[in-house]
Amino acid sequence: MTWSCVLELRPLAREASDLQRALDALTGVPSEPTTEPGGQRPRSNQRAAERSSPSRTGIRARVIEFVASNPGATAGDVAKALGLNRNSVATRLAQLAKSGELAKAKRGYRTP
Repeated sequence: MTWSCVLELRPLAREASDLQRALDALTGVPSEPTTEPGGQRPRSNQRAAERSSPSRTGIRARVIEFVASNPGATAGDVAKALGLNRNSVATRLAQLAKSGELAKAKRGYRTP
């Protein structure tokens, strides 16, 4: 590949990366870590900033709201209702229970 081809493809690679981040923000489910233009992985502080994006806090609020209106909801129930990955929801529910925002019920989770 010639240098001019690389220069022509860089803006397209950036646009693809931007579109993927936008899709991740809309769906709330991040894709595999992508590489930055130039072949570099995002720095860890960039990944940390992406993890605390408003879309993640929106998902947190949606999960809590769903459990509040559906006591005893399991990770599968929440995932199906909100269109999220079940394993990600299970992790999020455990984190919310550990922080005291949700409580483990006999079956599933409830608000404290």
